[in-house]
Amino acid sequence: MMQGGVIPNSRTYTLVIEHLVDLGNVERAKEVFDILPLMRVKHTTRQYSVLVEAFLNLENYDVVMSLLREMKTEGILPPRSLLKSLQCALNAGFLEGVDDYIEEMEPNDRIKNI
Repeated sequence: MMQGGVIPNSRTYTLVIEHLVDLGNVERAKEVFDILPLMRVKHTTRQYSVLVEAFLNLENYDVVMSLLREMKTEGILPPRSLLKSLQCALNAGFLEGVDDYIEEMEPNDRIKNI
C-alpha cells in the first residue's frame, strides 16, 4: 500500500485489527495496535472496543484493565456497547476495580445528551 503511494490512516488500521480479531489472532491485533503511536497514528474508540471485547471473550482481564487505563489516559470515552460488556463482566465478578471507571464514563444528570 505504502509502496503504491497510499498512506494508511487510522481507519485502515482499524480494519486490520478487526480482521485479525475475527481470524482469532487477538495477540497479533494487539501488536498492531501497540505500534500505531510509533507511526503517528492515533488510536480510535473502535480499535479499543474491538480489542477490549476480544480480550473479555478470552478472559484476559489484565489486558482489558490495561486497555481501559490507556483509554482513560487518552481521554477516549467508551461507547455504550462496551460499557454494557464491562458491566456484565463486573457483575459476574471478573473485573475488580472497573466499577469506578464505568461510573465515571456513563452519562449522568450533568450530561443530558451525547
